[in-house]
Amino acid sequence: MPRFEDFASKYKIAADSKGARVVFEFLSQPEIIARMIVFSDLGMPALEAVANLLEKGVIGYPDFKFMYTQNRQLVGRMINYILSEFGYEPTGERRKLRKFAKSINFTTGAVYKRNPNIIPKRRIIIVDNKII
Repeated sequence: MPRFEDFASKYKIAADSKGARVVFEFLSQPEIIARMIVFSDLGMPALEAVANLLEKGVIGYPDFKFMYTQNRQLVGRMINYILSEFGYEPTGERRKLRKFAKSINFTTGAVYKRNPNIIPKRRIIIVDNKII
């Protein structure tokens, strides 16, 4: 799965943040990546698939609160980085997250699309409802 160290080398702001590491590790879980890919394939914001889970699952890090714009933007960069490993690119479109996302801090998210001209660095295979 994607590594925080590789991401942090591109975005120095995140390198020393324990909270940023925890958020990245949360977003890098195969089940979370699979959700983001499914939503992307449906033309929906990837963040919409995981916003509520993220907000509930990553709490208690004073150096990374979702109420701050800078941290929400960094979450977007993390999603972009992670999905790019699987051959997805942002379409340039942003959409409002719908109510079913139950997000407290996030209101919009980028839409991603699989680029068939890119050879993915990683892939996820779902077999019998198990992600491998």
